[in-house]
Amino acid sequence: QNNRYLGLHKLGLQLSDQALAIGTDQAKQARDTFAVVGLLAIFMAVLVGWLLTRSIAGPLRSLTAAAERIAVGDLPPEHDDMARSDEVGLLHRAFGRMSRALRQMALVAQRISEGDLRVNIEPQSERDMLGKAFAAMVHNLRSLTSDLHEGINVLSSSASEISTSTSQLAASATQTAAAVSETTTTVEEVRQTAHMSSEKARAVSESALRVSSISEE
Repeated sequence: QNNRYLGLHKLGLQLSDQALAIGTDQAKQARDTFAVVGLLAIFMAVLVGWLLTRSIAGPLRSLTAAAERIAVGDLPPEHDDMARSDEVGLLHRAFGRMSRALRQMALVAQRISEGDLRVNIEPQSERDMLGKAFAAMVHNLRSLTSDLHEGINVLSSSASEISTSTSQLAASATQTAAAVSETTTTVEEVRQTAHMSSEKARAVSESALRVSSISEE
């Protein structure tokens, strides 16, 4: 039994050495495999990151540039909506709707600046403060224009009445001037008549004096 035990012990050592060698080889292979897989994973991560950056950062950069232009008052031209259904596509479509609304408001403001108050502004929602403000502004401008038209009509009527009164005053002034002229003529005639009467009275007085003198003589 001792010999068998020694033989089994030797065999166990041999098997243990073989298992250790096999384990070492497998560990080395596994380490190499993990290294290759790690490198592939890093490469795939870099590739996926680059693709995500290109697919997300690119549209975000374009949206940022458009937002910068809008911030300085330069409305960018309209672009087609992206066909993507992710968050970037939703953001691009929302930004497109905002740009279209701003361009519409700019066109409305231009027509109002040209004096066209026939524009109709419909707020996009109950929270559309800009649309409500534009609608209220157009309504107030229409009311103000209507009041101005009424004031102009009243002024025109008043001007017509003033013109009529002025014409009447001019006619009255003409009549007054004619009456003054006639009065002046009459006064001149009275003055001449009075002068003639004075001359005649003087002549009569002189005749009376001569008659008195002759009577005394």
